[in-house]
Amino acid sequence: MKNAYSAIDNFMFTANAEIDGNPTLYAEGLTGNRNAYYPGTERYILDEYNAVEKGNKTALKTYELFFEHNKLLVNAESYTPSNSHFEDNALAVIKMYINFDKIISKINEENIIDYDYIMDDDSQTSYAWADEMGRNVVIKNGDERIYLALNWRNPLHSQTYYNTADSQNQQKSVMNNLVRVHHTTDLYDKYGYAEMKTEGWNVKTAESSDWQLFENHYVDAFMYMNYGDYAIIMNSNNLMGNENDLEYDIPIEKLGLDGVYEELISGEYYYFGETADGAVDGSKTKIPSATTFVLKKINPTGLKAKVKTADYADGYVTVRMTKDDGYKDIVQVYVAEYDNDGKLAEVKCETRKINSDAEIKFGYKKKNLDSAVKIMIWDENMQPYEWE
Repeated sequence: MKNAYSAIDNFMFTANAEIDGNPTLYAEGLTGNRNAYYPGTERYILDEYNAVEKGNKTALKTYELFFEHNKLLVNAESYTPSNSHFEDNALAVIKMYINFDKIISKINEENIIDYDYIMDDDSQTSYAWADEMGRNVVIKNGDERIYLALNWRNPLHSQTYYNTADSQNQQKSVMNNLVRVHHTTDLYDKYGYAEMKTEGWNVKTAESSDWQLFENHYVDAFMYMNYGDYAIIMNSNNLMGNENDLEYDIPIEKLGLDGVYEELISGEYYYFGETADGAVDGSKTKIPSATTFVLKKINPTGLKAKVKTADYADGYVTVRMTKDDGYKDIVQVYVAEYDNDGKLAEVKCETRKINSDAEIKFGYKKKNLDSAVKIMIWDENMQPYEWE
């Protein structure tokens, strides 16, 4: 169940309800295969065993939000934590009352009020997660929250269509190179479709004896796509670990990869083309089975500038922009931090607008006090600019 809750953590988020404006916990549903049944679903998974007995923070957070959002004070019809299977929900609420003191004690003991789901956690600013069996990818970058379902399954699911023989046939995995996307920022919330490519396609069925057998299909395939600033590569071969591993080269030309990219799942940096200190050569990198890469381009806009001072001790670097050096009204400074073994550990960027020749002071705090820091300023040709 620990792995199940690690997955659940990626698909839960809080937002204000459209009807009454109160904070509500929602489950991502627009990218699911039951898209006509679950989108926008209020979801409080009340699991007393994993919350109290196992101390799972994701399970405890659900209880904490259930109380915080005043779900105890509404009418009986609202006791529907999963919006289906009412008998299960009624039992969950009864268990909650019986074990109320234990739940509250555990919430306080684990300091759950300071714990957030990943999508609600402001400290998680650059993050990605993937489930190769479900062909799902989750991306969080700044204010972006992106859910993608690769080779998305049939959109005919609905409350009346669900669980029929036709539905079971339609739900089987098919290669359609269709990606279902739900993309949210502080400014907009949109969903739709994107295109992808697939190499190899062999449908497998997970071991199961229950009625959900038709939902437990997975595939051996190599899939890749571009979406905005991201390149996504998924190798879903050998998910059970009982077959030969199958590696693929990164499809550099097909994805148009050029420059330096951060891989958001592992935190590694890869370069394609011009060598970048401390980054891994993407042209020599293989994607093994049961592995996904989410590549985010580090994309300087092009500038010329000179560093006046680079005092790493106080964590600041001062940049002087001059018209003689190709003056632009936007300055981007990249601060690269290296581990002691020379491996690129982190890249941060700060962007400022200026209206005239000016000195601009950029603050930087090291992630590791013992690591080395290099200040990078980029020219119009996307190459590091040499400064005095």
